[in-house]
Amino acid sequence: MYNGIGLKTPRGSGTSGYVQKNLSFVKPKTQNYDPNALPPKKHVPSDDILLYRSKRQVEVECLEYEEELLSSGDYTEEEVREKVDAFQKRQYARLEDKLQRSKKEVLIEEKQMEMERLREAFGIEKGAKEGRAFNFESEQERGERLARIAEEERKQEKKRVYHR
Repeated sequence: MYNGIGLKTPRGSGTSGYVQKNLSFVKPKTQNYDPNALPPKKHVPSDDILLYRSKRQVEVECLEYEEELLSSGDYTEEEVREKVDAFQKRQYARLEDKLQRSKKEVLIEEKQMEMERLREAFGIEKGAKEGRAFNFESEQERGERLARIAEEERKQEKKRVYHR
C-alpha cells in the first residue's frame, strides 16, 4: 500500500499489488457558462421541404376524402372523381394562401396543430393548465384549509396574549 492507495497485501488477489494509473479514463470536460452567449439557433426547414410537406398532406386528405365517398356508396365513380377534384382545388388554393405567410407562422401553426392532436390523443381538456395534475386538493379545499390555519393561529395568539 502506498499513500493509502492499493491493497494492504496482494495475497489472494491474483495481482502483484502494484498500483497503476487508469490511462483509459477520460475526464469529463467542464463547460463554462457564459451568460452573454446567444442561445442555439433553431433549425428552420427550407421552403422546398415545407412545400413538399404541405402538398403531401393535401394528397393524403384527398385520398381520405375519396375513400370516404366511395365507402358511403352514395356516388358513382365519376361523381366521386369530380368531388375529389373540387376538394383538391380548394385544398391547393388554401395551400397557396398558406405559402404567402412567413415560414415562422407556418411552423407555429403546424406546432399548434400537433399539440392539438396530442391533446386529443391523451384526452386532455382544453382549459387544462400545466401542473394542475399535481394539485391534489381543489381550490375550495385549499381555501378552507388556509382559513382553518389562520383561525388556529389567531387562537394561538390569543392564548399567548392571555398567558402574559
